[in-house]
Amino acid sequence: KAENDRLAAQEAKAKQMKAEVERMRAEIAKKVKEERLAKEVAEKAKAKHLAELAEAARKADEERQAALQAEAQKVEEERLARELAEKAKAEQERADATRKAEEERLAAEEAKAERLEKLRLEAAALAEQERLAREADEKAKAELEKLKAEKALSASERLEKEAKQAAKAAQAAKQEE
Repeated sequence: KAENDRLAAQEAKAKQMKAEVERMRAEIAKKVKEERLAKEVAEKAKAKHLAELAEAARKADEERQAALQAEAQKVEEERLARELAEKAKAEQERADATRKAEEERLAAEEAKAERLEKLRLEAAALAEQERLAREADEKAKAELEKLKAEKALSASERLEKEAKQAAKAAQAAKQEE
């Protein structure tokens, strides 16, 4: 029963740790999504601003400015796309590293818990052995005392018999006289 309880406790702990890992994964995914949305909003605001600038420039010199703006926008979008790709990659690497570190920490804690449980079981076994040894020692002492008492009793009975025989012999000798 204790073994079953211990196994159930370990299983519950493992489930709890898995749930914690899943919660952390969900949190990381949520943060990545929030940051991506924030970046998209910033990009949209920036694109809108660029469009307004282009419109004002077109009014001044429509043809030349339109060509320049289209080129500038293309370059800017490519740069932003590269930056976004690099940032997304870096974020994914950070998320992966965080997840891996957390998994390693959880695995180390689980291993530590198993070592502690093993030590506790060994300590309990040693305590049980010591208790049994004490009981055996006390039993042996009691047996020894009993033997000593029996030996002393049989010696006193023998002396008593000898004394009676001596008394009978003395009485017989007395009667002969």
